[in-house]
Amino acid sequence: MKERSVRAGLGERAVHNGNNQGRNVMRTRKESIRSGTAAIIVAMAMLFCVSSVTAQWENRGDLNLNGLPFELVDLAIFADYWAIGLPAFTIDLEPQIAATDINMDGLVLTVADYVMMIRIEMGAGDPPPADPDTFVVSFTYNYTDSSLIVSARFDEIPAAMYMDFDFDTYPTFTARLLYTDGAISMGTAGYGWAASLLVTGMNNLPPGGGYQPLVEMVYQDDKPTTIRAAVQGAAGGVGRVELDTTFIVGDVNDDGNINVGDAVYMVNWIFRSGPLPPHLEAADVNCDLARNVGDAVYIVNYVFRSGPGPVLCGPPSGELTAHSDCLTMEKGDGDGQAASADDCIEYQYDGRGTLLLRHANAGLNCCPGQFPATVTIADGMITIDESPIPGNCPCLCLFDLDFIVTNLQPGTYQLFIIEQCVQPEDHPLVTTINLVSAPSGSFCVPRGYYPWQDMRDGH
Repeated sequence: MKERSVRAGLGERAVHNGNNQGRNVMRTRKESIRSGTAAIIVAMAMLFCVSSVTAQWENRGDLNLNGLPFELVDLAIFADYWAIGLPAFTIDLEPQIAATDINMDGLVLTVADYVMMIRIEMGAGDPPPADPDTFVVSFTYNYTDSSLIVSARFDEIPAAMYMDFDFDTYPTFTARLLYTDGAISMGTAGYGWAASLLVTGMNNLPPGGGYQPLVEMVYQDDKPTTIRAAVQGAAGGVGRVELDTTFIVGDVNDDGNINVGDAVYMVNWIFRSGPLPPHLEAADVNCDLARNVGDAVYIVNYVFRSGPGPVLCGPPSGELTAHSDCLTMEKGDGDGQAASADDCIEYQYDGRGTLLLRHANAGLNCCPGQFPATVTIADGMITIDESPIPGNCPCLCLFDLDFIVTNLQPGTYQLFIIEQCVQPEDHPLVTTINLVSAPSGSFCVPRGYYPWQDMRDGH
């Protein structure tokens, strides 16, 4: 079974399972865009610190609080939020934020809510019931020299898809559809340092099967740094977006195995205008930074002539893959429940270059908004720096943070976590791990003050 890592929306965890049945293959991930290669954060839900009013839906759609929901001015306010953030809500912050829970899933300020409001304004749908059906939408992406190609795989027939692309500078871009079999229309708009795409009329896209190329964004200068995406189904369900960025080098057709089918897939792509590989990095089998017939020959030699397996490419790198919701809140009204009150690091190494890490019970501000933690590997030390993670509220929470390090050779490393809430006199969260003799394990440090103490006391 193919091992896969899923980065889901905020509040959902990464999932790792399966194995490669002893094959001499490796998994790798696309590195962070900010480090020079490719990674995209798909954010389905952006949670902010608001009161219990977020669970009340009597004013949903009425963002200007005039008693008339789903007006064009309400949509304009929601659009302004994506451009300028919370200053878009100038009347009464909390009830205006609560009114953005259009799909009644208990989460405010999400792209899914924005898509649904657009469709309601267009007359393409009605407000859904409180518990809409959900289905999985798996995304992947590839970069060419000057464009980003987004592909998706749907469990159910989709109706509409909305995507926001964030840039570090004001974007100059165009976009085009790659699927021409159905009646798909698309609008593009630029605002602030972001670009947005709305694809509608997707009912002819077939569910199931492999990845379908959908959109190519052609940009100038900087690459997009973030994508927020949401999908609504033709039957009224809401797509749960999952970004698929884990792959097996050599598994060109993304079926979980390395065999002659991958060589055939690659030849068809190169010489017969066949479909693009779901993950271009998986097609660089011989690690020459190119994707050509030489990679197909390499696969054939590996499968039929006991040739060398796919090559471990590049230096080690790491990134944050997922995080939990708040496990504790002041006075115990958190979204989850911490397994213990200790500050812990857990790790698991697969022997083929991939190290999974979890910082359990990381003390952070209860409204971080984003999680720009960084991972560096140098001179035998793996350092995770959580200090850049912002905070917007006067409270603290415990979170579980999941990280992945790829292309890491077996050996002994010092693992060090730079934390936010640890007091200067406290023991830091640092330990030495031997990935050969002990490929998995954990290390904990007790903390006797807020927010850990609240969890220990059961408040």
